[in-house]
Amino acid sequence: MGANSAHAVEKDDAVFHLPGHPLPALVTLNSTDGSGVDLFMLSLRRPVLLNLFAMPVRSGQVDLGAAAQHESAQQLRAVNAELDALRQEMPDVAVLGLSLHEPECLRRVRDELQLRFELLSDRQRAWTDRLELPLQRWDDGSMALRRCTMLLVEGQVSRLDFPLRQPTEVGRRAVELLRRETGAM
Repeated sequence: MGANSAHAVEKDDAVFHLPGHPLPALVTLNSTDGSGVDLFMLSLRRPVLLNLFAMPVRSGQVDLGAAAQHESAQQLRAVNAELDALRQEMPDVAVLGLSLHEPECLRRVRDELQLRFELLSDRQRAWTDRLELPLQRWDDGSMALRRCTMLLVEGQVSRLDFPLRQPTEVGRRAVELLRRETGAM
């Protein structure tokens, strides 16, 4: 993907405001490893590659049977498959996923998909709403994050990749995003 396509991504109405946007401070998100993560503080210490995703939900729980075949599962697997390449491109990068699901649901997703990175829960949408992240409405009326990859550096959104129409390409595109960032430094 060349510079023109990266520029076009940033012009999408749903994310036009995000490049250079400061991150919300003092918002702690629950991680699947049981810790709390403040993405603003973490991004001050090291770059953060954040993958926004949503899984199908049934009765308030992630439907793991449907989730395993869902596009977001393909997205997370694609990132997982490129984890070594991501860390080779940017050795100190923290790779995380973000969803509006409960932490327990996300732990099951992480374990079922055998992910080598943690997932964060923004169930109350404190972080999502402050950044005005792109949302979609499910058939049951609930809201979910739209697929997006964001690079968070020094307390702000440095780069992003949106929309992500081919979930199996998300990992490769994330490597390219990091490559563009390291080339710009």
